[in-house]
Amino acid sequence: MVASFSFTAIAEERFPELGDLFSRFQELQSEQCSDRDRNDPPPFRDIDMSKLTADEEARVRRVVMEALLDWEKMAKRRHPAVTAEQRKAAIGKLDNREFDVDSRIEPTDVAAIVKYFKTHQSLDPRVMSMRFKDKDTVNITTGVVRGPLDGGGFFYVARRENGRWIVRSNGVSWVS
Repeated sequence: MVASFSFTAIAEERFPELGDLFSRFQELQSEQCSDRDRNDPPPFRDIDMSKLTADEEARVRRVVMEALLDWEKMAKRRHPAVTAEQRKAAIGKLDNREFDVDSRIEPTDVAAIVKYFKTHQSLDPRVMSMRFKDKDTVNITTGVVRGPLDGGGFFYVARRENGRWIVRSNGVSWVS
């Protein structure tokens, strides 16, 4: 889900400290989880890095890097409910703002959320509506309606966290 991060930076040792690598891992894990799980404790919070031997640190670094690379592969996968043609059409509709937007959502926030959908292929980009919840939370409905009792999609929650918008599944899909 997090295609915007360059994992080559890790391979090139731009994160020389293992603690920095864990911090990035935890950030990515938070983005990958559902909205309900976003506040779960990070997996590495109890590890005392100062007590690791050089061999142990190398093994931990290797495991974390493999996990990050696996996430990069997942982030590049298109959402399973959306074909390549549907994704292309949906991106065009995102660009043209062909969806319902609650007037309380700032245009700059809509643009940031749209950008997130466009850069994260694992999300369903067929946005139907954005609903204001509060200044830092937007509920999003995606999918398609072909006729009465003929449609389906997904619900997402966009939250402004540390100054940027992150879109997560709320774990629910809809069908009519």
